[in-house]
Amino acid sequence: PVAQQAIYNIGSETQVALLDYVDLLEQGLGRPAIRQYAGQQPGDVLDTAASMAKLRAAIGFAPKVDVRTGGGRFCAWFREHGPL
Repeated sequence: PVAQQAIYNIGSETQVALLDYVDLLEQGLGRPAIRQYAGQQPGDVLDTAASMAKLRAAIGFAPKVDVRTGGGRFCAWFREHGPL
């Protein structure tokens, strides 16, 4: 028998630089991140992006919220419910 499960990488098809995302979180949470810069580590991926093709084909889903809006919504939720 073949399993009927599938794994989907759900994300934005628009790439966002890691430090831009950290900046977004800092702004939304109102506090600076503790940044510790290091050289490239084993397993680091230089360039990656999510593809919604598999999920779109399976159930017709595609994200409608951009990273900035979604990150802002997350920060608002976290400020209300998180340990800050």
